[in-house]
Amino acid sequence: MGKIKKGDFIVLGIILLILVTAIVGSMYLLDINAFAADDNNNNNNSETETCPPHHWVNGECTKCKMKCNHDESYGRSYSHTNGASSLENRDAHYIICNNCGTTLRAELCEPGEWIVNTPNRGSGHYNTCKYCGEKLNEQEHHFTEITIPATCTSEGTITSTCDECGYSSRSEKNGDALGHDWNGAQWTDNGNGTCSRTCQRENCGYKDTEEHNFVNNECTRCGATERK
Repeated sequence: MGKIKKGDFIVLGIILLILVTAIVGSMYLLDINAFAADDNNNNNNSETETCPPHHWVNGECTKCKMKCNHDESYGRSYSHTNGASSLENRDAHYIICNNCGTTLRAELCEPGEWIVNTPNRGSGHYNTCKYCGEKLNEQEHHFTEITIPATCTSEGTITSTCDECGYSSRSEKNGDALGHDWNGAQWTDNGNGTCSRTCQRENCGYKDTEEHNFVNNECTRCGATERK
């Protein structure tokens, strides 16, 4: 075996140094790549999951650049206006997205049922928009006098009723109940131990039913013969 020279140790040391440097460098690059991947993941999450609350401007978040799709599931708000320029100065409201606050469009108000003024109910009526709740079409009543004649069982009345909202400003008696008209009414045997007569007043039709009243085997009302 030959004698190892001093120069051989120097060459061996250089080779070991190169190997160690290569190994350490590879490990460093792996760490850098892993860090970069984690950083990218964190950035992506910050734009989607961790951004809220969003800062919306014109339907876009200024922080994560997400755009609102104005889906109806977010809900809507309504802001009344005396008329958007596109709606010829008629009663209208703006529709607003509840998620981002963007004004989506304008539309005409839709009146609901008439509401009578309070506390002075006789002063008039109005209605409100079904969506924005704005008071619309406030106006005085337009009364028509309605006479309801007395019937057999109800007294007659005179009322002044608004043609539009149905509010009645007054209602007063106009005759007593008439009672049933039995004049000319004939008793009829019902075949079940009773007999009936019908009110002769027009549009009444009330039927009076009684048990037979037998005298000498004959009903004094309808003439039916008593069966024994």
